[in-house]
Amino acid sequence: MIKNNVISYKDSVANICATLSGKVFETTMMYEDFTEFRKSYVTLAEKQEQGKMIVRFVADEKIESSWKPVEPQLEDVFLAEYAHESTTGGNNEHYLARMKKALYSPTILILLVLFSIFNIFTIISHFLWKRRIKNSKCYY
Repeated sequence: MIKNNVISYKDSVANICATLSGKVFETTMMYEDFTEFRKSYVTLAEKQEQGKMIVRFVADEKIESSWKPVEPQLEDVFLAEYAHESTTGGNNEHYLARMKKALYSPTILILLVLFSIFNIFTIISHFLWKRRIKNSKCYY
């Protein structure tokens, strides 16, 4: 798993999933309670059945007796790893800084100038070609 250009996990699926062992639970609750619950825990999956919410989530320890421990899956690790970014808007500043740096690099600027010059010559040659055909006296 790669996050922010850094390898976060390089291991077998079983070992990666073991990082969340004992921390993934499922519970059922009313929808009204779910919105508050979501503020406190990282939710991995949620579905609505018969007017109640079934929620799969991460917690450091089992607090409620209604929480059922479940085996973590690879998707759970991925979602838990990226949960901070989805709730805080992610690492957009870092991404934007990298994009600005890339856009202002000399190589990109040279390519943009060359592309613009090519487009200008293409437009001019197309215009001259149309003008030449229009002014020719050749009839087919």
